[in-house]
Amino acid sequence: AMAPKKKKEEEAPPPSPEELLPAGFSLGCEVYWVSFPERVGEGTPLLRPGCRGRLLACGAVLEREEDAMLPEPSNVKLYSLEEVEVHFEGQEAQQKVPLQSLALNCPSEDDIWNLRPAIARKPVQLPRPAAAAAAAASETVKTSTLKLTQSSPWPPPVRRMAASPERRKARPDSPFVDAIFTLESHPCRADKAEHLLDPALVTFLNGTYLQDSSLSEGNSSFHQGWTDWRSIFPWVQEVLKAANEHAQLSPELVIDDSVYSSLVRRFDKNMGRFISQCPAVENIRPFARFVVTMLYLESREILRQHSERETQLRELLEREAPVEGLPRVAAVSDSEHCLELLVCLPSGRLREIMSGQTCKEAVDSDDGAGIRPPVDADGGMLQMDSIVWPEFDPQAIGPDAALCPPPGEYKVRLSVPPSSRAAAFHWACQVVGADGQSQLFSATWCPGDGDKIEVFAFEYAPPVI
Repeated sequence: AMAPKKKKEEEAPPPSPEELLPAGFSLGCEVYWVSFPERVGEGTPLLRPGCRGRLLACGAVLEREEDAMLPEPSNVKLYSLEEVEVHFEGQEAQQKVPLQSLALNCPSEDDIWNLRPAIARKPVQLPRPAAAAAAAASETVKTSTLKLTQSSPWPPPVRRMAASPERRKARPDSPFVDAIFTLESHPCRADKAEHLLDPALVTFLNGTYLQDSSLSEGNSSFHQGWTDWRSIFPWVQEVLKAANEHAQLSPELVIDDSVYSSLVRRFDKNMGRFISQCPAVENIRPFARFVVTMLYLESREILRQHSERETQLRELLEREAPVEGLPRVAAVSDSEHCLELLVCLPSGRLREIMSGQTCKEAVDSDDGAGIRPPVDADGGMLQMDSIVWPEFDPQAIGPDAALCPPPGEYKVRLSVPPSSRAAAFHWACQVVGADGQSQLFSATWCPGDGDKIEVFAFEYAPPVI
């Protein structure tokens, strides 16, 4: 006799939707949107990474059959949960969203905000006339580096240089430089440059203090109408101190041994190398006027050069800096070594965006042929760094939608490497905030100013989402 057939096993009922939730998920739990910006329904608010909500309900259980790898043909039913209902903060109604787009933990800030802007470094060229004028100007105002010593002949030998037509043509177009050349040609006629001096300084030079002081110095120090140039150096220093105080000059006029020796030679070009060659009594006051006037003109010419160079760098940024993206920052300097552009992100994020992150100089390569930036300040070839966030579109959706830059206060800085701290240089920086308005900053860095330049701080508020 044949054995009776076994009864077909009864099918298990489908699981409840709550049973299909991933581990840790439950009704009422806090969840976060971790997918790209998306609008999950017609007319529904846009969801962005990091949006927080509360899971309120589960969607329908989906069923499908798959062939099981068994000795006998058999279909296995599989159940899944793909949608849940979530009420996100700031939204009126709950939404049906894909379960796979949710997580129990808030995504990292790199997934919520755009913390990786575009960083670029490129060579830029100053206009040739500007580069040539800057080089000529730097040659015009140079003082001697010779030092006063008891053993060296005083004054030192004079090296005459004729004012050739080429030299006159190359000198910058500056009233201060013209006055310097005029004063060197007529050292006893400081009045020829009075129109360029501070009015208070003119009053001092023509006042009774200098007249009485020079007479007193002559009466006390001169022997039979003659004295040594070196012996009146302390008196000249006192005159400069009085001039600074009377005219409230900033920066103050200062002098050291080498500058003083240079001014003596420029005042009396016929001096020999022997100490017996001494100034006449009547030249003491004109010499003091010459020193004060020359130092003032040279200091103002240096300030003019700084201002002119800063203007050139600002104009260079206006031409060469990126024109797309918000916010965006660009910087350039005429330092022989690259500065680093830094953007400190809003507080709490503890991160700085550095231009050197993707632009490192490979100067320590094994073959010794490191990549160095093509900086040639004298030739006008400079380096420009930029940090740019792509412009944020609050309506953009999908995987290619740009994330929003983090809102808050941004701080723009320049880092000065040790190799750039030996000499003064000029810098300029352009900052374009969320409003699209460009702001330009420039200054001259001098040794001792520190290794960080605080440029500007601005607030970034994203467009209304």
